This record gives sequence, structure tokens and C-alpha cells, in this order.
Amino acid sequence: MKLFLYLLAISPLIVIGANITHESKAYFENGQLSVQTNYKRGERHGSHKMYFPDGALFLSANYSDSDLHGVKLTFSPNGKIVETETWVHGRLQSTSKPKKKKVRKVNTDFNLDEQAMKNYLNSKVLPNCLPTYRLEGVLIKSVGTL
Repeated sequence: MKLFLYLLAISPLIVIGANITHESKAYFENGQLSVQTNYKRGERHGSHKMYFPDGALFLSANYSDSDLHGVKLTFSPNGKIVETETWVHGRLQSTSKPKKKKVRKVNTDFNLDEQAMKNYLNSKVLPNCLPTYRLEGVLIKSVGTL
């Protein structure tokens, strides 16, 4: 009977203690925040963020009962997104990296004025363009065309 009354008396504490949450922070030697993580019942639960030594955000993720859950973002030091991952209860669903912009290489063996360069980049006809040949002598581009 005494044991039952004791358990009855502490059971609200057990239930309340089961949902105790807290935030943990770690710092670099320079004083900047390095990691900020939320915990529930001793496991990662909620927001998790990591930072570069200068204070810029490096990683942002969410946890649910210690499993990654939701969108995880990784950043470059200048703040651009480097990678995006989608997690559902600890299982990776998708990942993506921003596409790099394609850079057109311009043949600078001949001099073009600004308008001719814009036309070239927009794939229009080049004024005063010299014909281009392969090593075998086969014509690739005729005068004034691409």
C-alpha cells in the first residue's frame, strides 16, 4: 500500500520529467556561438544549428526524437545554400545542390565591340566575323554567322 501511494505521489513528476526540454550551446574560443541544439528527454529534438567561427550559419536542421526530420540546409561562409536535404524520421528522402551557372567561354582571338559581344552571347549574327576552319580545312563558321 505504501509503495502504491509513493508511486501515485511521484507519477506526475515522472510524466512531467518525460517532457523536459532544454537548449544546449557551445562556443568557439573567440566567443562566437558554434552549436545550438534543443533536447527533449535527453535526445536531440527541435532546432539544431551550427556556425562558422565568424558567426555565419553553417548548418540548420531539425530533429524529432534524435532523428533528422525536415529540411537540413548547409551554407557556405558567404551565406549561400550549398546543399539541401529532406529527412523524414531519420531517413534521407532527397538531396540537392544548387546548379552552377554555365559560363560561356568567348573566343577572344579577334576584337569585338560591345554590341558585337552582346550579340555573340545572345547567339546572334556576328558583324565582321572571320570564317573559322577545322585543322583539316573544313569550314565551321561562315563570315557573319555563328
